[in-house]
Amino acid sequence: MSPAGASIARVTDVEHRPRGAERREATRQELLRLGMERFPLKGYSATTIEDIVSGTGISRPTWYFHFGNKEDYFLEILRMRAEARGEWWLVARDPALQTLEDLIRGAFRRFAETTSASREWPLLIVDYWQAAKLREDHREALAELYAEQVETIAKFVDEARARGMVGSTADRRALAAAIFGLVEGIDVHSAVYRPTALDPVPYAAALLRASP
Repeated sequence: MSPAGASIARVTDVEHRPRGAERREATRQELLRLGMERFPLKGYSATTIEDIVSGTGISRPTWYFHFGNKEDYFLEILRMRAEARGEWWLVARDPALQTLEDLIRGAFRRFAETTSASREWPLLIVDYWQAAKLREDHREALAELYAEQVETIAKFVDEARARGMVGSTADRRALAAAIFGLVEGIDVHSAVYRPTALDPVPYAAALLRASP
């Protein structure tokens, strides 16, 4: 190849690289979206890679190129769910929300708008935990995600407290952890036993109003 031809080839290669990278990232994001959509259908353990890619035009080798194993894939989905919520706690500043219950329902609506709101997710996480708990990197990653989620709830507590809606003087993170546990516990109860829908809002509000 002539020097001029080699130069053109190099320029063409550089021009195409970003497009290839964009396509790969688009595929990765689509796989994460599919996981968020399909894991709740059968559960973590019962869902196969074939279940994820079936009918999508994405091959199993492509899935393995991006993720390698199901534990790492699910962890990335959990991270994506957390990131998708953004600064959700700022809903507590909405002047149209006049009561503590309104603020909490506003937060739940924000979750439903940005991530899968299925009550199956706490069970999915437990199922994943059973598969991944012997991996130290996953234990640490899940602990980090938990701490981050508690902190976002603590920021919501701060916002509600600034509006005079929180009667409890308990530590902000202790309140946040209690609310997190309460809501996820109700979700697990609802997913397993499927009773008449139990609304977590009044119970979360009671926690925030109560004296420690």
